[in-house]
Amino acid sequence: MPYRDRELGCEGADELPADATRGDLLKRGLDRITMATPYETFLAELKTIPWFANLGKPLPDQGIQRINEWKEWGGPETEPNEVFFQGLQLLRNNCEGRHRFQKKDLKKVWDDVYGQVVKAAAEPVPYDETEDAWHAPTAAVWDAAFTAACMALFLYVNDPLPVFLEEHWAWFKKGHWHCGFAKLDDAGQPSVPVVY
Repeated sequence: MPYRDRELGCEGADELPADATRGDLLKRGLDRITMATPYETFLAELKTIPWFANLGKPLPDQGIQRINEWKEWGGPETEPNEVFFQGLQLLRNNCEGRHRFQKKDLKKVWDDVYGQVVKAAAEPVPYDETEDAWHAPTAAVWDAAFTAACMALFLYVNDPLPVFLEEHWAWFKKGHWHCGFAKLDDAGQPSVPVVY
């Protein structure tokens, strides 16, 4: 039977003929293919994030509201932002609740990722750990850490990532801060992302 899992990225696999068998793999020492889990891939990706490197720079994305300075952020308690941040907290609570039997492991995942991101994301901005959630640079770092830790939880337990979480995370990966929403839609859901 031909070996068909070339897409695993095994070194030397692309040199094999299309009809390679397990025997061919054994001869080449390619019988032990290991793959990183999505969680492990995410942890590696954290080291490549350009934390806040593109704040205020032009954005190709349409349908957003831009801010160009920290002081333009509306704060955590505007109605759309409050709903937004409560939604992030609910994602965490629901994931931890569904997997409460892994409480100790999940706490370690959360603490490790949160701490790693605070350290890395705080470097390029005027972060101040003595400030509160109204201090935009500090809130941005906390939001990055919270979002990354939430992503890590979902990936660790192998739950599907909520679209809301993935979309929010995508802005950090681009070096921006998705700092909330401009308004609520007719259903009371946040709409029109605000991005710095």
